[in-house]
Amino acid sequence: MSAQTVENKVNSTWKKICLQNEIPSFVRKSFIAGNTDLPRFYHLIKTHKTGPAIKIRPIVSNTNGPTQRLSWLLANALKPLLKDVPAHLENSLELIKYIQAGDFTTNKTLPYPCSLDVVSLYTSIPIQEAITNATDRIHNTIFHLAKQDIKDLLTVTLNNMYFSFNNQVFRQKEGLPMGSNISAILAILFMDRFETIALSSHLSIRPYKRYVDDIYLQTTCEDMADQFHSTMDNLHPKLKFEIEKPEITPSGHSLSLIDFKVTISKDGKCSFEFYKKTAKKPIFVHHQSAIPKKSKINFIGNERKRIEDKCSTKTKARKHQNAFDDVLRLNGYPESIINKTKHSQNHQEKPRPLNTEWLYMKILYISERLNYRITSIFRKEDIPVRVAHKSYTLRRALSHNNKERTCTRANCPISGTKLCLVRNAVYQITCNNCNQHYIGSTIRFIHDRVRGHLNNDNSSLSAKTKSTKASKLRALY
Repeated sequence: MSAQTVENKVNSTWKKICLQNEIPSFVRKSFIAGNTDLPRFYHLIKTHKTGPAIKIRPIVSNTNGPTQRLSWLLANALKPLLKDVPAHLENSLELIKYIQAGDFTTNKTLPYPCSLDVVSLYTSIPIQEAITNATDRIHNTIFHLAKQDIKDLLTVTLNNMYFSFNNQVFRQKEGLPMGSNISAILAILFMDRFETIALSSHLSIRPYKRYVDDIYLQTTCEDMADQFHSTMDNLHPKLKFEIEKPEITPSGHSLSLIDFKVTISKDGKCSFEFYKKTAKKPIFVHHQSAIPKKSKINFIGNERKRIEDKCSTKTKARKHQNAFDDVLRLNGYPESIINKTKHSQNHQEKPRPLNTEWLYMKILYISERLNYRITSIFRKEDIPVRVAHKSYTLRRALSHNNKERTCTRANCPISGTKLCLVRNAVYQITCNNCNQHYIGSTIRFIHDRVRGHLNNDNSSLSAKTKSTKASKLRALY
């Protein structure tokens, strides 16, 4: 299975729907897949999981994949449906505000907090059930697409999830793909269907909130929590849950969640504290990293605000801020910057309106002095321009090393040119017989693009590129 084969399946369904609904041609062309690559499988190690066996999080990177554009369109089409999911949370701060809004009576009668975690949520959800569950919620057209149109697009997108690993191509037969835009929305909608059933039979559960696969709830006691856990476990044969129970402390029941700890006291009061998993390493953007100083200060400020928002008292916030200071010291930050970020204030001579449309000037990062001189010029002329940089990430550093990558593809059409694994390039093919040039561009590997020329009988280069001896290939830039 090749990327072009998947492209043909996806594009055929999309074009048919566009013709039926008289969708403008510029919209139709915007979501046609072309020059794509098969998604690639990789994994992240779950460092916070303990045990003798290493646990991983499988991810299939769909960047520039044949289904990426349609997945983006479907995600935006279905996202408004999340408003009808009462348990859905956008972030952990939203959960804190919801718990704070509760009254003392609820906390006194339901003082036992606990959390449920779905085991491998995405890959446990049957594709067809997820599609049916989502489309049954659609009552009107979305983006000029009817319910059946969205169902057809979801079907062709989720049933053609091919990916490569170790030079072999695989197809994901079961479960939603990790790394696709649409998977999270389908999973949230799927969970809503079953938790509604479970909550209808357990009236002693309140509040009940969920951030994707992490569930927070309060109930009367440990036995009731176990009963609810058992109910959830029996709702669907594919869905299994793990329960985390609170720690009993002198102040009440304490439970650690995503990035904060909540404590429900015996008198019904609730308090919060910033929480960091013990497996999390003391790593932060290093002071000597080749990124603008302003960006580093903004990163620090964002982390300080995150800590502040998760703590209900200044004493707790100060304790975690001091711990964060130690992390900054380990990453090379001098005391002057650490103290500056503690008491930073926004000094703007002429604050601009909130609706200002900023323009961004993207340049290479050279020095703070150059950045300051450029921004001073725009500020003096009262032009809303900001300087932006693309960070030099570890991935970029490792991908541009001196080690040459070797093409292992069988029957490579341009073997021996050292251009096989070059991508995002402009290339030139020259005929040795008539010296005519063909110049093209591609975001794929060059040998994939050349193979496309060879396999396309309508291509003007098909006859001239049947053999590498009849033509020369070189990358322009």
